[in-house]
Amino acid sequence: MRVPSNRPQSKSPAVPHDAVLGEWTLEPYEWLAFHHQEADARQRRSVVNALLGAVLGAMVMGLFTSRSQAIVAGAVVLGLAAFVVTLISAARLRKREPRAGGAVVVRHDAVEVDGVLRVLRDGEWWISRARVRDDLPFTIIEVTSKRTRHERNGSRRTQEQVVRVPIPRGREAEAQRIADELGRGVGPALEPTREDPV
Repeated sequence: MRVPSNRPQSKSPAVPHDAVLGEWTLEPYEWLAFHHQEADARQRRSVVNALLGAVLGAMVMGLFTSRSQAIVAGAVVLGLAAFVVTLISAARLRKREPRAGGAVVVRHDAVEVDGVLRVLRDGEWWISRARVRDDLPFTIIEVTSKRTRHERNGSRRTQEQVVRVPIPRGREAEAQRIADELGRGVGPALEPTREDPV
């Protein structure tokens, strides 16, 4: 399954139902707790996003002019825009209502949370790590997937996505089993040589 974004999403199953490792439905308070946790994490990234926006704004303006005032203005405008957009995104995440009842399905190659499918591995993506995060207020399975793109100049560029799967209270042992299963045989199936260590 090919998805153009670096965080693949789909509305249709990517793998057969018999590959299900676990499924459950979050209670309303669990849904709320998970999304507040995700929103807090996104909000903490607002300063980093602002700095990245500022650097990008300065670089873009530097391509068109050598005037320092214009370069600074570009950095300020794009930095502020990135900061505000991140905060708005976090606020929306806090208010997100479940559209499919808060159901979660974890498969070998994909995770579906509330009807939205996230691909974990396919012909391009591979799982580099899967672990249970019980050090957070709300326990999750955190799955890191990567893919390597070969550029025309001979270089390689690796992209990474992190998928967080909410775990209901009392299902921690099942979550550990699922994380262990997802973590078996980590690494690219079609990419035997790569620069990143697992």
